Amino acid sequence: MRYIDGSYIARPLLALGDRDGALTWLERMVDDHATTSCCIAYDHEWKPLRADPRFVALVREVHSPRK
Repeated sequence: MRYIDGSYIARPLLALGDRDGALTWLERMVDDHATTSCCIAYDHEWKPLRADPRFVALVREVHSPRK
């Protein structure tokens, strides 16, 4: 099985209006420590999700210091 970055699935879902599905795949992306995770707070593509508490939690998780 080949790895697919969750953002590649989240983008079209968000474009189709499936915010919940997009957030689910972004959560997977962050859980997988994908290199694209570092940019979710700044990437204009995710602007429609910035006020969502799940998205805010993801940004905090990505930018919190690792133990």
